[in-house]
Amino acid sequence: IVRNATVIKSCLHRFCDKCLNECLRSGIKECPSCRAVIGPKRSSLRRDETFDKLVATIYPDLERYEAAEDERIASANTPKRLHHDGNPMSPSGKRAKATAQVGVQNVREYDYWGMSKASAAITQQLSLVFIFFVHMWQGVKEGMLFSATLSILSPVLRTLTESYAVDTIWALSVALTGIHLITHDYTYINGTTYKYVLVPCPTCTSRYAGTISLNAAIFTSVLLASLLHSNEQVFSFVLFAIEVFAVSPIAQHNIKVQTPLRARYG
Repeated sequence: IVRNATVIKSCLHRFCDKCLNECLRSGIKECPSCRAVIGPKRSSLRRDETFDKLVATIYPDLERYEAAEDERIASANTPKRLHHDGNPMSPSGKRAKATAQVGVQNVREYDYWGMSKASAAITQQLSLVFIFFVHMWQGVKEGMLFSATLSILSPVLRTLTESYAVDTIWALSVALTGIHLITHDYTYINGTTYKYVLVPCPTCTSRYAGTISLNAAIFTSVLLASLLHSNEQVFSFVLFAIEVFAVSPIAQHNIKVQTPLRARYG
């Protein structure tokens, strides 16, 4: 509370007379609020007795009020414990204790071995993902290598039979197709191997034995591909022939082998 109020005439800011005199003695010639320059003391400052009377009216016991304010400020700056031994806790102490208890309840304890067992599922899933991508990348590399080789050979295959007549090419294709149908390994496709027949026979095999049939089919596809007009058509036709004559027997064999087992035990 301002005591013995003194007004700076240039800016009309009001301060304690004691505080303002200390500032002037320390060499500060500016208003503490607006930094206005303070001239000579007698011409720049004046006492404000009206403000002193107003303070006295509002605070009749000014000394006691200031002592209580000083005690309150000192107690606020002193760190407090949550509660004192043997004394009832204040409302603020109760609130602090309740907050601490809620914080302890929100803390969850973990066991090392329990965390290790729980992390095993994450490690297993990561391993499965890595294995999947490794095997997929191997298949992609093999497919890219095969496709690149066939793409390089496509111009050669397109011009392979330029010196032959079209009738000769068609006659060879028909003859080789007949050889393919005659020598094809139908036993392998039906899945009648040692593992899936009741009485094993020496003629049953679990490996594809139609080598002559496969070579005849591929040779037929090469002859017919040479009649096409672009490298892209040759590449697509030969690739489709390889899928039909070389890959599809394996798929048919697996379907015939797995279907009876699922019907029997499913």
